[in-house]
Amino acid sequence: NGGPETTILAIMDRDGNAVSVIQSVFADLGAGVVSRESGVLMNNRLSAFFLDPKHPNSLKPGKRTMHTLHSFRVMDKDGVRWSGGSPGGDIQPQVNLQILARLLVFNESASEAVSAPRWAVLPGTIPIDIAESRGTHVRIDESLNPSVRDAFTDLGINLVATSDHNVGSAKIVGRAANGIGAWCDRRRDSLADAR
Repeated sequence: NGGPETTILAIMDRDGNAVSVIQSVFADLGAGVVSRESGVLMNNRLSAFFLDPKHPNSLKPGKRTMHTLHSFRVMDKDGVRWSGGSPGGDIQPQVNLQILARLLVFNESASEAVSAPRWAVLPGTIPIDIAESRGTHVRIDESLNPSVRDAFTDLGINLVATSDHNVGSAKIVGRAANGIGAWCDRRRDSLADAR
């Protein structure tokens, strides 16, 4: 999903209080319904349900639809270390996982983590992709490390190379050596401002 339907906002104040908020209408114009009271455009996340009662994600009373919305916050002994997230539909949780792995496992800087080449397993939750059995594949940034490409290929996974602008986007705020830092990659429109 490369459209403008999802926005992530991550903020940290000088006292270390942090929040990351993700807002999505899911598809162009969401459900096409605007609340009369608030003026809020409703999302169409219910479109991820299937009408076939035998499908694992079938529409049933009280059931929540599958979706990908989430942001993250990382804590350490001193409080919030990082707060952030990624827009991008089915790619969101995968991008967030890769960012967190780079920060926590590989000890990369926030700047390196948000700028690094990425990959994403597709299809995800979009019903038409699932229903039409478009086949599992991994979308990869063209600049992805060849050893990672080889690992996927060795597993027999079909790779689809794309420009580095098509595998998610990330925004992070957090503690830095000189106070509070803000980082974003340039895959999509974004702004990082640390004052």
